[in-house]
Amino acid sequence: DMRPDFLFDKIGIDYGILGEAETALPPLLECLRHGSKDLQQLKGLLYRDATTSQIVKNPPVRCDLATKNVLPAWHHFNLDFYAKAMYLPYWGTRSAMPVLTGRGCVGHCAFCSPTIGAFRKRPIAHVIAEIEHLNARFDYDWLVFWNEMFYDSKSDILEFCDAYRKVQPRKPWVCALRTDAEVDRATFAAMKDAGCVSLSAGIESGSDKVLRHMRKNTTKEKTIRGAWIETLTMRAI
Repeated sequence: DMRPDFLFDKIGIDYGILGEAETALPPLLECLRHGSKDLQQLKGLLYRDATTSQIVKNPPVRCDLATKNVLPAWHHFNLDFYAKAMYLPYWGTRSAMPVLTGRGCVGHCAFCSPTIGAFRKRPIAHVIAEIEHLNARFDYDWLVFWNEMFYDSKSDILEFCDAYRKVQPRKPWVCALRTDAEVDRATFAAMKDAGCVSLSAGIESGSDKVLRHMRKNTTKEKTIRGAWIETLTMRAI
C-alpha cells in the first residue's frame, strides 16, 4: 500500500515482507541470526541490495492453509487488552476472541488491501478445532470471525453451521459477508440457529457511479433485490 522507496528512505526500514508473513519471516530471522547475506532466495522479502542500492522485491509465496494449521499463540498476549475487551457495533464492548475462517476476498475493490480476487478457506475441521482449543484454555463470551468474508459459498456456510452446532459451549458469534455472497433466507436461518447474532456487509454506496469507481462489481439494484435487505430489516427469521 506504500511506495517501497518511501519506506526505505523516509521511514528507514531494513526489510519488508510482501504478503503473508508466515512464509517469509521465519527464513529471514534465520538469515539474520546466522549473519547470512544471501537474501535472494527468501520468498516475499523486500530489501535494498547492498551492492546496487536498488530495492528488490522477491516474489512472495502464499501460506498453504489446507495443510498448515498453526494456532495463534494467545498465551503470550495480554488478552484482556488485546482481544477480550472487543468493541462490536450495536453490541458494545464484549469479551470476545477472534478467529479466521480463511484469507482473501473474491472482490477486486479499489480501496481494500486484502483484495486479491480469491478467497482461500481454512478446512472447517481446523476452524472447529481452534474454537475448541480457545474454549478449553480461555474465558470469553463471544466469537468474532475477523476475516473480510466469512465464507464465499452457501455450502461452506452450512457445513460450518452443522459442525459448530456440536461445539460445547456454543458461544454467540458475528461475521462479515459480501452482499453478492451466495446466501439466501434459509442460509441466514441456519446461521442464526448455529449461534450467529450479528453480521455485517460492505454495501459501501447507494450510487452506481461510486460503486463502479470502487470496482465493487455490484449495483444498487442487486443489493436491493438480494436477500440482504429483506433479511437484515427483519427482527427475527
